[in-house]
Amino acid sequence: MIKKVLYNSMFIKCIIVNFIIFSIFTTIGYIYSLDNLNIRIPLEKPDIKFTYLFIHNIKIIIGTMLFGMLSFSMWSNFKLFVNGLNFGIALAFFSQNKLPFIALCHGLFEMAALIITSSIPIFIIIGLFKKTYKNCYLIKISLITISIYIIIALLLTFIAAILEVYVSYNYIWN
Repeated sequence: MIKKVLYNSMFIKCIIVNFIIFSIFTTIGYIYSLDNLNIRIPLEKPDIKFTYLFIHNIKIIIGTMLFGMLSFSMWSNFKLFVNGLNFGIALAFFSQNKLPFIALCHGLFEMAALIITSSIPIFIIIGLFKKTYKNCYLIKISLITISIYIIIALLLTFIAAILEVYVSYNYIWN
């Protein structure tokens, strides 16, 4: 049963599609900002706490899932577009200013969590249109699949917050 839950082919396809969307917009953000970037790092290190970042990222995850379900995944896709562009701009900024890319490592975990959580509304909508949820067993499998991937996204968000506070900020402001 665990294998059916973790390797749910429909959910994996949703993740792959979202990863492709995110990658396209990351590339667009990177290419566009190579010539048009004029950003400066603030001189003072911001005083951001782990709990603030973790709770902020959890709000984004919950909002992405809930508003994604209410908007038939349009909100989730919008979040992928915007975050893909921002990640591309950050990559360009770091490469132009010769900053260590280790400072962006938290972003990889945040983006993985975002891709997973933006796949959940698509997974649910596809299941509704395919009438998958008429069978109680398939409903149970789908709920378990969603729960497991939400837990994975929360763990990724937790790791991202730790890395952002204790690694990324230290590399940028030291």
